[in-house]
Amino acid sequence: MFRMFPAALMPLRRVAPLLLATMALAGLVACGGSTSRVESFDPSRLVVFGDELSVIGNGGTAALQGYTEPAGAKYTVNALDDDGTALNCSSSLIWVQVLASNYGLPLGPCMTSGDTQRGWIAAQAGARVADVAAQVAAFQDEMRQAKADYVFVAYANAVHAFTQKGAGSDSSKGAAYNEAAHRRSWQHMQDLFKETF
Repeated sequence: MFRMFPAALMPLRRVAPLLLATMALAGLVACGGSTSRVESFDPSRLVVFGDELSVIGNGGTAALQGYTEPAGAKYTVNALDDDGTALNCSSSLIWVQVLASNYGLPLGPCMTSGDTQRGWIAAQAGARVADVAAQVAAFQDEMRQAKADYVFVAYANAVHAFTQKGAGSDSSKGAAYNEAAHRRSWQHMQDLFKETF
């Protein structure tokens, strides 16, 4: 009987490392990750900078182009309302509208009556890097003077196309890949998604 006991344990000895690894993994999974947040990201306003990919016409003169842009006009697909007479701002949403909508921030000029504007577009059609830098600098000056509490994320030495490896590495051309900025922006986006969804 004594001789059979070690033989019966033989399969257990072979399986033990796998069993221990499985138990350790189960323990890690059981303790990892929280389903709650320390503090949810809940913005109260949105300001958008950039070029024509971020613009919704306000019915005024386009600063860098010198022509009148219809209220609600976008530099992508513009849809008309049901009777075909006016632009429908709620169709063919651009990224700015999707972001504002996710946080329930009414974004002029596409607000419905009774909304309080909490989203502003400082972007301009035809804006170049220097124009966007000026938009940002003016905004930051205004926020400092107002002693406002705000979050602004900028990546050092990042220029247009900083997430595109094929853009090269010469930032003096206005478009270049920046590995650190790419990695950090990806992490910021992932953090935002975790807080939001």
